[in-house]
Amino acid sequence: MISWLRRKKTLTGAQIPAAEEDPYTSPAAVVMELKSKAIPPDKEIEHFKHKLLQYGIELQDMPKQTPSRYKARSSALQTAYFIADHEELRDVFLKNRQLPMLSLMPAHHKKSIKRHASYIIAAALIIIEDYHYLKGYLPEQEALS
Repeated sequence: MISWLRRKKTLTGAQIPAAEEDPYTSPAAVVMELKSKAIPPDKEIEHFKHKLLQYGIELQDMPKQTPSRYKARSSALQTAYFIADHEELRDVFLKNRQLPMLSLMPAHHKKSIKRHASYIIAAALIIIEDYHYLKGYLPEQEALS
């Protein structure tokens, strides 16, 4: 019994972490944590595959359609973030299931948009649908600038 008590770790008042150290002190933090773990990774990928098929893209074709150069990839990701950040473009994108070319043209090159359309669509869907696990594979918007 004594050895069990010695192994049992109890926290004294000085050992309890302060409120600013605990990431789960606010209800919003707890809700965000639960939301992020709501869908298991395999279900998230299946949902993403289904969404891509609605746009005429298959997941197994994505490696071939991903831009190989860093500059082209970051430009395509900036376009995807641009679509996700602007509500009007996002609504047109989700409703028509195609890229809003005319709205993107002044800020982005038409040829680049057409060439990397499937990559832009896939990245925009990951951002808009907030796929927790897949979003980890995309660089943050600030890192692209």
